[in-house]
Amino acid sequence: MFDFNFFTSQDNQNIRCGFMRADADKIKGIILLLNGRTEFMEKYTQVASHLCSIGYYVMSLDWRGQGLSVRELDNRDKGYVKNFNLYLSDLKIFYNLHVLPLSASLELPVMILAHSMGGHIALRFLSEYPQDVLTIKKALLISPMVDIITSPINIDFADKFIDSASRLLADLAVTAGLEAHYIIGGRDYRKEDARFEGNVLTHDWDNFWLEHKEIAKNRNLAVGGVTWGWIKAAFDSIATLKREKYLSKIKTPVSILSAEQDRVVSNSAQKRVCKIIPNGKFILIPGARHEILFETEEIRKELWSIILSELDSCFA
Repeated sequence: MFDFNFFTSQDNQNIRCGFMRADADKIKGIILLLNGRTEFMEKYTQVASHLCSIGYYVMSLDWRGQGLSVRELDNRDKGYVKNFNLYLSDLKIFYNLHVLPLSASLELPVMILAHSMGGHIALRFLSEYPQDVLTIKKALLISPMVDIITSPINIDFADKFIDSASRLLADLAVTAGLEAHYIIGGRDYRKEDARFEGNVLTHDWDNFWLEHKEIAKNRNLAVGGVTWGWIKAAFDSIATLKREKYLSKIKTPVSILSAEQDRVVSNSAQKRVCKIIPNGKFILIPGARHEILFETEEIRKELWSIILSELDSCFA
């Protein structure tokens, strides 16, 4: 299980963090585990436990606006952040406060394992702080949110039009003072709204309900839909990641593990990142939906084989 604690952000907010010590006698390294939107550390207990069983010390946090970190709106269900730079600031404080000191005291390398929005923030972290992340030997990004799929049509010109319209609408909504309002169709969390049939996250029944089971134990973990403020902040940060000069600053080896059947984030955008980053590698996971770490046993077996191979390469 995680040992939980809190640290104080730059704007004096409480951010929850967690630590899970390696089971092995000799610790190989530190895994900085970064989860996606709506997620929280309890959901990743089995993932972290597996990493610990093979000799890794796991360190993680709940992003502001989710888990048991600060919620900045009165309605804690609303997915909100003013700007993605706040995520970066929180991560930098956590890294300098906890990850770097442990890495230095035990002389251990650091590796990032990140999912979706966590992968997006990891890319920005590696670009923004190249001198601070020299101890990070590799970043494994699973279905990273390099770009969001805003259209189900899958026709190039129509997708581009819908994407541009979505971004413009977000800008207009925030300008009109709707920053803290749900986007169209957004609402508070309700388990009754969850449907396994037709979901875009996983083929695995049990893992689909894992997040909801944890929320049933503690309703405060829940996050509902996103606000106009969050979606504008996401679009703005995505625009930053589209700049080639920004990505080319990343010297850390980055492997992107992409879900073949992803309908949440863009595979083509992930491929583009790997072509720009000096040490980028694109790996497609056949048959997988967005949450590959919570896919069927067969898909997870292949995924973990790749993850362990990638981690082992850090010691070659």
